[in-house]
Amino acid sequence: MTDMTGLPEGSEITSGTDAAALAAGSALDLSRYRKLAVYIGMGQSFIDGVGHGNLRETTQAIAPGRAVTTRTSGDLQNLLPDRAYSGLYDTGTGRGRETPLLQASAGILPALEPDEGLLTMNFGRGGFGYAKLRKTGSTAVYDNWLRAIDQQQRYAASAGLTLTRLFVSWVHGHADGKLSAAEYQANLLELLGDLAADFASRAPGAETLICLSQLACRAGGERFAVGLAQHHAAQAEPRILMACPEYPIARVDGTHMTGAGYALLGAYHGRAIRKTLQCGAKWQPLHMASAERIGASVRVRFAGGEGDLTFDAHRPDQGAVVMGVRPLADRGFTWVQSGGTEAAITGVALTGRREITIGLSADPGASACARLILGATPAGGSGQEGFVGGDPATATGGATNIRTIGTDTDAWGRVLHDWALLSEIEVV
Repeated sequence: MTDMTGLPEGSEITSGTDAAALAAGSALDLSRYRKLAVYIGMGQSFIDGVGHGNLRETTQAIAPGRAVTTRTSGDLQNLLPDRAYSGLYDTGTGRGRETPLLQASAGILPALEPDEGLLTMNFGRGGFGYAKLRKTGSTAVYDNWLRAIDQQQRYAASAGLTLTRLFVSWVHGHADGKLSAAEYQANLLELLGDLAADFASRAPGAETLICLSQLACRAGGERFAVGLAQHHAAQAEPRILMACPEYPIARVDGTHMTGAGYALLGAYHGRAIRKTLQCGAKWQPLHMASAERIGASVRVRFAGGEGDLTFDAHRPDQGAVVMGVRPLADRGFTWVQSGGTEAAITGVALTGRREITIGLSADPGASACARLILGATPAGGSGQEGFVGGDPATATGGATNIRTIGTDTDAWGRVLHDWALLSEIEVV
């Protein structure tokens, strides 16, 4: 399906194939908004809100007359007709399940110009690897995106609107979990290049930003390379943002999220895009920035996110939660060493606003080469990457007990703490 509002597959498609019909059926207030930013979702089931028991949280229009969407039904594997993208409706008023795009759209709006509206469309397709989603891929997903933007370009021209910029939430990775970090990162860079070029050819001078959320890995490190690739791509490319890791968010089946979880994920995506636009500098998630060893101690400095560091391990007396992590050995750190005197982690302590100190059982010596892995949980077999029933103890996948003390909230008052990314770093 390609419906961000959750219209059931097989429902009637809005008729009208020309730009005039689209303009006549638009919910966009053309008397106030003469510019139109485009926000799309691409990737797998997370961006489409797939999950049994996903209850819709966003039930009212996010910004009537300003935030608009299409209501399109059909299988994105096949090329849909032009009329599938005719008619614009207020975002948030559709039927069906919660998707991250709903709250992300609300989060982006405050950073737009006063006369700029936001058109949101979803091109997510559960279970598809990059080969099926890419330009000239083995399905029509990308061609449907091109057909949709061509239709909206005609609408903009007929209404005297300017298409200003493209934001893309790419929520993906499960289907490509066996790729190496280098392979997955190359795919991300190719996707960015294609999306940016295709949008700029229809809206000259328009910028493109891609926003990611880091895929959680299963116990045993399965899919850890994909998460690393996402992190590295966001560090290397100014037009790729990383909103947050996905591991602390509640699931309905260990993989797919609850409605509240999808709303939270969307709030993180919206915040990352909004902060980037407002600050003029790319949003950075919480991540290890450096690791320095002095004798039998390792000082780890963190960057990104907002607020001071804290440790957070869920306790049973806290009850059911939408976001949380079970208690982890060594807060999720793993020490990997070659050469020198063998050492192991003996303690992990907060020693500064953005600093953690790790104690070792011995001084490895000058000849040792070491790195820290955060959140890979290398021991154990497969299992649930996320928690179910509101209980973080049910998860077995990669995670950390490290986050910031956040102050931003989503639409329901849930605090958007910044949890540390799954990553690895050389110890110097």
